[in-house]
Amino acid sequence: MEERTLPKPELEALLDRVGCARKKRMEWALKFAQRDAPVTSGDRENLRQELSLFIRLLGSPDIRPPRELPDDLSHFFEEEELELLEWNEVRTIMRTFRRVLDEVESAGSVDIGPFRVSYTFALPAPLSIRLYSRAPARVRHAQENAARRWQNRERTEHKDFGSSISAPPRGLPQTGSGLRISHESHPRRALMAFADLLVEHEDSLRKCPDRDCGTWFLAPRSNKEYCKDACKWRSAQRAHRERLSVRSRKAKRKAGHP
Repeated sequence: MEERTLPKPELEALLDRVGCARKKRMEWALKFAQRDAPVTSGDRENLRQELSLFIRLLGSPDIRPPRELPDDLSHFFEEEELELLEWNEVRTIMRTFRRVLDEVESAGSVDIGPFRVSYTFALPAPLSIRLYSRAPARVRHAQENAARRWQNRERTEHKDFGSSISAPPRGLPQTGSGLRISHESHPRRALMAFADLLVEHEDSLRKCPDRDCGTWFLAPRSNKEYCKDACKWRSAQRAHRERLSVRSRKAKRKAGHP
């Protein structure tokens, strides 16, 4: 397992690709499950980073993009240490996600798990973006020190749980509460993250019925059946040609032609 420190610009770009919002993370996971294995080393490196962050964000709610944080909080988001998965782990997780979607299509449901998890509750960290950004400099300084002490304590007290899967990157306000997982492999943590998002977005999950497409996607509205308009028109044209062909055969038989 390789640990890498990502500077703020790289971390912001990585969050943009994977998604600060849970819906966007679900869309990223669907694209990840259905993509072909990348050929270039650059694409593989990007996938390693994106999947590692996807696992890191497991269980976390929608978070604010770093660029939208107040200037007074910018120093909380300077860099982040990320454990990067090996490429063989990425391939294994990709195949697992694809098998889950295949089973959903064939059986209509799929059981995922069980997982060894626990819930932890603690009082919230003494840091509020709204109060922090408006408070006098003396108060901001005290809140900043309190927040750092809380974050250091939170990391120390819960280290025996294994990796925290609910905490966003350190640049965002954190609490000691949340869902935690221990002693599970990275592929299983990734599967748990995928299952968590699948359950939340089950009503909008679709597979494009166009025979030349078949892409899984999240429908923005209940009556959206195809992933793209191009798929919709292609299917309509194919159905129209098939109807014309049937009419032509019937006309030939009626006229006595074989």
